[in-house]
Amino acid sequence: DPEIKVIAYVRAPTDMYLSYAQQALKGNRYFPKPDSFHRPLDRFLSAWRDFPFVSEFRVRPFDRKRLAGGDVTEDFAGVLQELTGREIALPQTARNRSLSAEQMIVLQNLRRSVLPDHDGKLHPISGRYIRWFLQLNKVEMIGHKPALSGAACGAVAKINRGMVARLNALFPGVDMVLREGDATTWTCGADVADLLADSSPEIVSQLTSLMPHFSPELHQGMTAQARNALEALLSSDPERRRKQLRLTKQMLRDSDCVPAARVIRPKLLRVLAPD
Repeated sequence: DPEIKVIAYVRAPTDMYLSYAQQALKGNRYFPKPDSFHRPLDRFLSAWRDFPFVSEFRVRPFDRKRLAGGDVTEDFAGVLQELTGREIALPQTARNRSLSAEQMIVLQNLRRSVLPDHDGKLHPISGRYIRWFLQLNKVEMIGHKPALSGAACGAVAKINRGMVARLNALFPGVDMVLREGDATTWTCGADVADLLADSSPEIVSQLTSLMPHFSPELHQGMTAQARNALEALLSSDPERRRKQLRLTKQMLRDSDCVPAARVIRPKLLRVLAPD
């Protein structure tokens, strides 16, 4: 007879919501409002627990402070070893890279102004900029690490509070905790900036000035505004600076802004070659 053992990792909605909104913006100009982000985890898990042939069911919190080694892969390997009595080696995976708060704002502006008719799907234009953002962040985060505002956190907590109470009663070992924030009613608009605890309008402007779909003058060459943006955004570390310049040069080339790309010299410590 078949025997099924289920291991479920669950993440608190207040921890999950921001990454969910970020993923939504990659293919839409809209994101789910925090007061509509209800996750019926108790119902999903109960259905799995009651599924035919399930002989064992474990629910574990997706919380780095409570995971073995602070890593879900290591934690999962330990659970598998406990269940099977065999050591199972799993390859370590890189952590997901996220956009910065400012990059989220720029991405929404791009979806609104350049791709308003392409909601619900990825697009090569947005994909190109997302890759550039993530590659830059791998070198050094450009902008603020995204964090929920108190109002957004409170709105997510309010709509999920009953679910969390039921979940903890059904599966006592989970001990899920919601971050309550400082408000329970969402009154803000449809701007992703409203979700964020902190962001810099200056960095938003600097990123925008380097993106050809916002600054078409880059097709003729590097603008003074783009020069200043590079000076402000690049790392003070020489090696990181070279990598950031190389990535930006490639982004401009991929956007057919060859004249602008040509003046960037990644191998030099200077931002731009002399005119």
